[in-house]
Amino acid sequence: MEERQENLLEFDDTFRFKDLPDTSTPHNAPNMNKPLDNTSYLKKYIEDIITGKVDLVVKSIKSVNLFDSERWYNELRPIREASMEKVEVDGINYYKVNPLSIDTYEFMKGEFKENTQYTIKFKARHNSESSSGAITGFKIVYTDGTNPNFYVKNTIVEEDYTITTESNKTIDCIRLCHNYNGFVLFRDIMLYEGTDNKEYSPHQF
Repeated sequence: MEERQENLLEFDDTFRFKDLPDTSTPHNAPNMNKPLDNTSYLKKYIEDIITGKVDLVVKSIKSVNLFDSERWYNELRPIREASMEKVEVDGINYYKVNPLSIDTYEFMKGEFKENTQYTIKFKARHNSESSSGAITGFKIVYTDGTNPNFYVKNTIVEEDYTITTESNKTIDCIRLCHNYNGFVLFRDIMLYEGTDNKEYSPHQF
């Protein structure tokens, strides 16, 4: 019986394969980040995977973005459908949010590390100018009972927002703050550990 070979590949959010060294086998999987000198080798390797001569184990790399926007949408929308919608405005996809009836929902409750700083970044704008002022934003609820609000400015011009949570505190959950009823458009929401400046990347399971 022909000997079977097992190779372990991992992929990142750009889906480019990376080779993991495996000294237990005569040769490893091709490194997709480097140009191949022999395309026939790649063709044979793929054929070996399809025919079962090579066992391929795929390991995914979890994204640094801890904020699952789809989960946020799916958990808040059933509370009041009119308060959480998906819309397209000027060719851009947004979550259209009204804090009415959903501002008390405790998103990601109990999922944060103790005494750890996090950064929340997002793009947002009002759906229309509000005569009352700022409508909503994010409320960071800490386990010590403090809960500062971070409002989206009263403007229809999209802006970038960055929230850095307090040091030596533990987040209990994230909520929406409620100043007035109205709609705010959110997109590219990102939550990650630490205070470094990171470029947006979508949440990956």
